[in-house]
Amino acid sequence: MSWLYFQKDEFKIGWSFLLMNRVNIKNQESERVLVLKNLQEELNKNHKHSLDLLARHFGERKDAANARLSDIDDGGFTLRWESGEKKEAEDMSFAFRSKKNTNADIMREISDLVGQARKALNEKEESDLEKTYKTKRALAFELDNKSAVITAVLLGLGAYASLYGNPLPFGFLDLIFSQSMSTKILKLTAIVHAFETVVAFGVCRVARAAFPEEMTDRDERLWLINTFIFGVSSSIPLVKKTFKAFGGRD
Repeated sequence: MSWLYFQKDEFKIGWSFLLMNRVNIKNQESERVLVLKNLQEELNKNHKHSLDLLARHFGERKDAANARLSDIDDGGFTLRWESGEKKEAEDMSFAFRSKKNTNADIMREISDLVGQARKALNEKEESDLEKTYKTKRALAFELDNKSAVITAVLLGLGAYASLYGNPLPFGFLDLIFSQSMSTKILKLTAIVHAFETVVAFGVCRVARAAFPEEMTDRDERLWLINTFIFGVSSSIPLVKKTFKAFGGRD
């Protein structure tokens, strides 16, 4: 009997695990759909001319206007536009060269298509879409400058207080922390930043394995160096960007 109960419990645990996995997958898919919807709205609102170029060249409609994305996913998008005197609606589906994992990857390919259309239509100046996304990477290094400045000032004051017993012209520091206390705080900060750097290294490894085109060697070095120096001013933007790349929201 005990063996039967064990089998039942094992079955229940396995079934619960499968249900949790299905729920997580469904939530991730819902998040991704929402992210793509926001991307579609951004393109339709801010890059109308670029979409018109796509319709005029690839749709072979020189008078195409009011082009809009009617649908987009990780495999491609559908473009709808109006043409002719009667403003008849037409559409065309575009398939990406490969399945896209990030919005930046999607935008780069659309930007490339816009560039092809622009050149074919003899427009010399790059569109805003090309300028913005041609080289943009989802996991490119980006420091929280305000937070970094505050961190740098605090570290500088702490180092000054730990080196000098009466840190003029910052004598008030000695009233808050003694020289030995300042030294201990600096050492603790270094340990915390070192730990954050190790975590950041792990995040970079995972992110680069999943999205190899979104982070360069230089990006990774900058993330790690700045995390060690500035702590959360670098590590938090890295985590946010990685979370967003995996389909999450800010």
